[in-house]
Amino acid sequence: MQMKSCYIFYIVVTIGFLTMVSGIAAAATINVDDNGSANYTTIQAAIDAANNGDTVLVYPGIYSENVDVNKELTIVAKSGNLENAIVQAIDSSDYVFHITADEVKISGFYVKDGVERYWEDSVPGIYLDGVHNCVINNNQFSNVFYGLVLEASSNNTLSNNIATYNIGGIHLIDSNYNILDNNAALNNSENGILLEHSTYNNLNKNNAFNSIEGIRLINSENNFLSYNTVSNTTCGIYFEASDNNTLDNNIALNNFIGIRLIGSSYCTLENNTASNNKDGIYLEGYCNDNTLINNNASNNHAGISLRGYNKNNTLEYNKANSNEKYGIVLFSSNNNKLRDNTASNNDIGIFLKYSHWNLLENNDGSNERYGIYHSASKYNTLSNNNIKGEVFLKALAFVFLLILIMLSTSYLLKDKIGKKKSIISVSMILLLPLLPALIKVIYELHLLETIIPILLWNYLFIRFLEFGLPAAVIIFYGYTTEDQLFSTLSGVFLIPLSFIYAEIILGTLDPDPIVNLGYWLHWSSIVDVSPFMVLYGLIGYFGARRTKLSLIISICIAIFILVIISGID
Repeated sequence: MQMKSCYIFYIVVTIGFLTMVSGIAAAATINVDDNGSANYTTIQAAIDAANNGDTVLVYPGIYSENVDVNKELTIVAKSGNLENAIVQAIDSSDYVFHITADEVKISGFYVKDGVERYWEDSVPGIYLDGVHNCVINNNQFSNVFYGLVLEASSNNTLSNNIATYNIGGIHLIDSNYNILDNNAALNNSENGILLEHSTYNNLNKNNAFNSIEGIRLINSENNFLSYNTVSNTTCGIYFEASDNNTLDNNIALNNFIGIRLIGSSYCTLENNTASNNKDGIYLEGYCNDNTLINNNASNNHAGISLRGYNKNNTLEYNKANSNEKYGIVLFSSNNNKLRDNTASNNDIGIFLKYSHWNLLENNDGSNERYGIYHSASKYNTLSNNNIKGEVFLKALAFVFLLILIMLSTSYLLKDKIGKKKSIISVSMILLLPLLPALIKVIYELHLLETIIPILLWNYLFIRFLEFGLPAAVIIFYGYTTEDQLFSTLSGVFLIPLSFIYAEIILGTLDPDPIVNLGYWLHWSSIVDVSPFMVLYGLIGYFGARRTKLSLIISICIAIFILVIISGID
């Protein structure tokens, strides 16, 4: 019985040894040379003759064929020089390489279409069709639809490939857990790298230049992009409806938009550089709960922009400096947090419009015109910000100019109505509108929010000051002087002049007087402000009549105006 057991053991060991030897023997190298000096003259013939695990070694030459790889093989060009091993499609309606087997390795080839074409009727260079654990490296793709296409393929590695002058460079469709490392997508007409419905892919140290979009993700989640460089594109890195992605240490230079997110949430953008673009980093259309940390968005037209219904985003420790217009923009974006950012040497440091309930805290910077500028934005909280602008110098210069105009006009009228009356009367018309204009400027620039907390009554109080104080001055002037003409005129011109003054100080209109007057004397502008012109004119008229009834009427009209403006943003 013991002897029988020994025989069985020896038989098992022998069978295992023979199996191992046969396996080793199967891992053969098959040579391919188009001049006929090797085992085969075509790559496809070598593949057909090969077994799983074999290596197909391709000598320099031009191979006009469409290659179907349905075995686990290593297919490598011998010379390592991409110009020496060219594989071009003999049938332009079929893939140059069509891979349907796992564990395939392809390296060292120049892959192109056999016909000089550039548009949609061409096919992919290498197409990975539902495969896993393949390695595609050190290849070049040209004059095909996409250089590399992965569909329903996972855990593959694409590295050191060059895709140039195609429709696109690399395209992943429903493909997960792949690695794209150190590839170059240059001069492609549409996308450098495109991911659709693909997750958990790692894109590292890739370059995408001179295409419409450098790297684009559509409905793709949980991907990690690091140390990629995109340049000279319409949009450098573009996420569309793609959540939970991470951008770390990427560079976007000389694009129309450096980094763009549309409808993408829960993404992290950290340590990226976006410079010399029109927009550095741009979020629009319901991008929520994203985190932007320590990014450098400088030397653009606008550094970091949140435009169109973006909420609950956090911007911390970002640099948005030396941008042509804006450092950081919030447009129709609510409930965002801006902390410890630097916005310096911009025209406007931080710009808010139609944006509410945002927190701006510990931000810093010195800018050409405005530190923090807002329009039609409410309930924002500012704390410990040190963002400066030079609007006060501009305001002082404008006030000085108005005083000179007022004195000159008074001098011309002094012989007709008296020196003292001319100064006071002209001041009522020309200088009184400065009061609501300056209040509006202070409100628009959030200057009071560094002093008082932001509550509803604060905004109402500011609005009451803007519209109520001038009414009180007009009533006082009319009642004390009985000057019905100038009291009425000061009321009629109060609102249009105050709007013009505020716009000039804020710099949103061309300060050329002719241009401004032309704008505000336009029929639609007159219609917009005419109710206030009438009401304030009536305040001045009844105030100057000096009867108890007329005084009560003036005060009631003023209260009516305050009630109206309390409901206007």
